[in-house]
Order: sequence, then C-alpha cells, then structure tokens
Amino acid sequence: MAKTKRLISFDELTFNQYMDKWKKKKELEKQIIEKTKFILGDFEFKPSDLFPSPQTKIFKLIEKAFIDSNPMGLSGEKLAELKEINVDSLLNNQLYEYRKYVSVTNPHLDDFSKYAVTDEEIQRLDDCETFIKAYKSFFGPGENITIHQMNQISQATNTRIVRGMNNELMANPSYVKNAI
Repeated sequence: MAKTKRLISFDELTFNQYMDKWKKKKELEKQIIEKTKFILGDFEFKPSDLFPSPQTKIFKLIEKAFIDSNPMGLSGEKLAELKEINVDSLLNNQLYEYRKYVSVTNPHLDDFSKYAVTDEEIQRLDDCETFIKAYKSFFGPGENITIHQMNQISQATNTRIVRGMNNELMANPSYVKNAI
C-alpha cells in the first residue's frame, strides 16, 4: 500500500458553486442574527438557539425574551402580534431566502477530488503523466495542442488520457482508479 496519495483530478467548477452557496448561507445567517437582535433588543441568545430553522425558532425566542410580560403563556406569534413586533420583513426576505440554503454544508476539497492511493493507481497516474509530458515536448513555445489532436490522443490511448479543465490533457480518473 502506498504511503501517500496523489491528486488525479479536482472539480474546481463544482467546488466553487458549492462554496458560493455556503457563503450565501453564512451571509444570510448573519443578517438573520442581526435582525433578530434588533427585534429582541437586549435579550441575549446564541445563534444555535435560532438555527437550523429560524422561521419557527424566532417565535420561541420571542416567548423567552418576553416571558415576564406573558402571564397567559401566549405563543410567540400571538405575543409578537400583541406587542406589535414586526417580523414580517425578516420572514418575507431573509428567512424565505434562507430556506433555499438550509441543507447546504461547508464543502471540503476532498469531496471534489479524486486521488491515486494504491501503488497500482499511482503507477497508472505516473504512466499517464509521463505520456502527457512526452507528448507536450513535441510542441515549441507558442504552439498549442488543438482539440482535434486531443481527441486523437484520447482515442489512441483508449480514453486513458482525456481533456480536463482549460482543455489540458490529463489522466482519466476512471482509468487510474479502476484500470478500465
């Protein structure tokens, strides 16, 4: 068994899409926390008291914040209505948008990467990289490999060498991992 793993491919485009969603979720959480602090005034709460479902938990926080002035034990919704606490803008804007991102988790690089781990996989990756390096040595400065040439290489190597990001030749992850 190999002691190290080597990167075969990284899906940067998909990773960036997931990272953008994660950043949007975190930004919405900040906005929701700020508006909730404004609504509740001096009442102290933790973000964990509000998430992952702030649309319902905001009313629980209203109940806790105004427990002294709620002898009848009214629900948070009724209490907000009686105290004329306006949560409509928060519900209609940030919380509505946040629902789209509730299930989004922080993306990890390893989830979008494929690695050669075993000695056989590393050997196949080395063979592909050696081939690509040798092929590129036939081109001088300013000369580019055309798409037609890339397609021919892919066919000639039985798709063991494929086009990657930015039309660069790369080892086929399926070949390196499964020796197809």
